[in-house]
Formats: sequence, C-alpha cells, structure tokens
Amino acid sequence: MCSSDLGIEKAQKKVEERNFEIRKSVLEYDEVMDYQRKIFYGRRRQILAGKGLKNIIEEMIDATIAKNCDTILNESYPIRCIIEWAKTNFGVELKPSGIAGVGAAEIEKIIKERAKDNAANDISLSLGEYLEDYGDRRSWDVAGLCKWAMSAFRVNLSTGKIKAQEPEEIEEQLITAAAEQIDKKDCSQLAEFLKDDFPVRTFAEWARAKFDIKLDIEQLKNANTPQIRRQLSEETAAKYKQREIEYPVEFAMNMVYGPEGTNVYGFERLAEWAKKKYNADFSVEQIANSKPKLLYKQLLELSENFNNGELGRELTEKQDELNTAELVNWANERFGASLSEDELAGDGPERKEKLLEAAREFLRSELSELEKYVLLQVYDSTWKDHLYSMDHLKDSIHFRAFAEKDPKTEYKREGFRMFNEMLETIEDRVTDIIFKVRLEAGARAQSVWNVSQTVHDEVGQFAMAQRQRAAAQAPQGEERVKQIRLEQPKVGRNEPCTCGSGKKYKKCCGKNA
Repeated sequence: MCSSDLGIEKAQKKVEERNFEIRKSVLEYDEVMDYQRKIFYGRRRQILAGKGLKNIIEEMIDATIAKNCDTILNESYPIRCIIEWAKTNFGVELKPSGIAGVGAAEIEKIIKERAKDNAANDISLSLGEYLEDYGDRRSWDVAGLCKWAMSAFRVNLSTGKIKAQEPEEIEEQLITAAAEQIDKKDCSQLAEFLKDDFPVRTFAEWARAKFDIKLDIEQLKNANTPQIRRQLSEETAAKYKQREIEYPVEFAMNMVYGPEGTNVYGFERLAEWAKKKYNADFSVEQIANSKPKLLYKQLLELSENFNNGELGRELTEKQDELNTAELVNWANERFGASLSEDELAGDGPERKEKLLEAAREFLRSELSELEKYVLLQVYDSTWKDHLYSMDHLKDSIHFRAFAEKDPKTEYKREGFRMFNEMLETIEDRVTDIIFKVRLEAGARAQSVWNVSQTVHDEVGQFAMAQRQRAAAQAPQGEERVKQIRLEQPKVGRNEPCTCGSGKKYKKCCGKNA
C-alpha cells in the first residue's frame, strides 16, 4: 500500500471517529429527554384512557397539602419570608443565621444599613458611566445622569448645579438621597412575619384560596403539623365527594337550563338521563312543568342516595338474582362498562369490587370527563413550556465547560431538576382549578379561576346526542333557507356597461370590481 493510500485511510478513520463521537454525544444528551418522555407520555396515556382519574387528582391534592404543610408550618418559614421580602423590596441578601432570634426593629436596621451600602457601591460604579473623565467636564453626560438619579433615587438634580460641582460632591449628594429613600420605606411587614400565629394564618389563607376551605385559626394554633395536615385532607376529601354528587346533576341540568336560555329539546334527554343514572321515573311533562330549583333538588337527592348506599343495594340484589353471564350483560348495559365473565367469576370480594368500580365510574362519568379535559390541558401546555426550556438549556449548557464543569453531567442534573419542577407545576395548577372549573353541556370549560376559554367539542355523552336529537326533532318546513337573488342581473366583464357609456363593463363601472 502506497503512502497516499495510507494517508487517505488515516484521514477516513479520523472522520469516522469524529462522526461517531458526534452521534454518541447526541444520544447521551437525548437520554435525558427519553427518560422524561417515557414518564410524561405514560401518565398522559393513563389520562386519555379516562380511568382512575379520581386517584390521580387525590394524589395531587395530598402531595400539595403535604408540601405546603412542610413549608408553611415549618418553624423556619417566617425567617425565609423575611429573607425573600428583603431581597424583593431592598435587594438585600440575608442569611438565616444572621437574623434568627432577632427582633423586627433590629432586622429593619440590618436591612437598611446593607441597602445603603449596596446603594453607595452602585452609585460609585454607575457614576463613571456618566462622568467619563473627571477632569474634562465636556465628557460628562449630565442629562443622562439627571435621568438616572430621578429614576433610581427620585432625586431631582439641577443640570447647571452639577456642572459646577465636583464628582465627589455629586456622589455624596446621590448617596444621601438614596439613604433618605431607603429610610422612608415601610418595614411594618417584618413585625407581621415574626408574630407567633403568622404561619397558621398564612396556611389558613392558602387553604381558602386553593380549595375554598375555611379553617379555624384558633384550632390550628393548638394543633401540630400532622394534625393540621390530616384535618385539611379530610376536608378536601369531603369537598371532593360532595363535588362528585353535585357536578353530574349540574351538568345534566345545564342541558335544559343553559346560559342561552331553556332548551325545550333537552327535556326528553334529561328524563332519559335520570332514568339511566338513578332509575328515576321522570316524564317529559313533569320536567317541563317543574321549577328548575325544585328539579335540581330532586335530582341532587337521587345523586346523594346513590352515592351513599343505594347503588350498593342495587348491586347486591343483582348479584343474588343473576348468574355470572347475566350479571356481566346487565352491568355492561347499566353502566356502559366492558366487563368480562372472567373478571366477575366467583363470589369473592373481588367480584363486588369490580362491579362497584364500574358503577362509581358511571356515576361520576361527567366529572371524569371534566377532569380528563383539565388534566390534558394542563399537562400539554406545561410540557410545551418544558420542552422550550430544555432546548434553551441544551443550547447554553456548553458554556459551563469554561467553569471546568462537564456539560453532559450538568445537563442531566439541570434537566432532572427542571422536570421535577414541571411536575410540581402541574400539581399546583390542577389543584388550583379542579374544584372551581365547570364544563357546560354544550361546549366549553369555564372557571372562576383564570382558565383559558378553549372550545371543547367532545364534552361527554350528552353534547353530540343533544345536537342530533335537536336536529331530528326540529320543526320541518317552518323555516327554510331563502334563495339568494341578485337585485340586478350579473354583467359580464366584456359586455357593454349598464350605465350607457358604450364602454365595456371592465373599463367603466366594473373597473374597480
């Protein structure tokens, strides 16, 4: 083999090694996103299936309560609030050890002294931007200095006076003005942070804003963290159970008494829904002649009875009366389930549990549809934001090599942190709106919380059937689409213009048509 062939072979080998390293690096970076995609889309598929959504919501609520109990009711919470408040309002960084056990007046003094020192340093550094050469006053940007002084420290400097002053005098004047502004700032919030009941008051306010649950502050003062967590968990569970009872009735009532007025074509559908749902014998005339409040009360009583024992009695009767094959057929027809004989074989507790699970899903089907809608909206929007952030991280992570850090290791660490933050954001957003959002029987989700008003065409078992029934039962022949007729005959572009000018239409009245 000649030397030129050896050179070509070595060059080709180097190119292949370089390409291999590039592909290997791409795969190593993609491992992070591959792990995240598997977890995210696994959860999303579970939501799309529409089963077990109640467990997902309950886990999110429990996790949110546990997290905020550990955060807000922690003894270090007031100190962390003070540190965050000082950073936000004064730009001062404090350490917990520096203010632990210190009174509000002393903390205020520490914060303001450090804020004054920071302001003095900023003024010394920034002054050079406007006074380039202290010896040459012609290089001074006096107008810019006056604007900066007004915006930063609210001090009105005179242009003529500045030109006559020395730089040291200007600096001293700005430092004094900054100190005066810092001294004027209100720090009464510090005393609130240090009150003994501040954590429990904050927790009670958080529970009210998050779940619309009012907690007794006096009771919270005499309870420890596990007791408070247990109390709030019990109250959210009771509120969630009540929502399972009320929401299907609200949704069904909305078929007839929607925001656009009474829908006469929904009376029959509501009667069929009540019969299917609660074995209730409502006639169309009875519904049409009933007052909405009375009808709602009657349906709500039926829902409460079925959720609190009536459903269990119905299942027990059918299990005693029917054999396995008949029970499967009855359950699938009654609850819209897809049970098999194998699942209901035998007479053990598993058989009853399977039936109860299918029955409960049927009773809360409207709420499940709403939860599915909310979860998908939150998951998808948060995932898009996360992908965008991960792309930015991947583009900038290589700069960490200048700090002698491995970019791949840093990417994995930061990616893991950002993914966990995304999951926490999902939990926070879902628990914020899940007790407040409503899904109308006609179209869209509405909420007292700031939920995007996205049209939702597939909102459950009523919307499509209602539209089809309304179209089929609409009076025929009473309203017809009128044929569109032209007031004047259409004129061709090359025909004589109708104005009588003798020109073609395209060169006369139809010139701008």
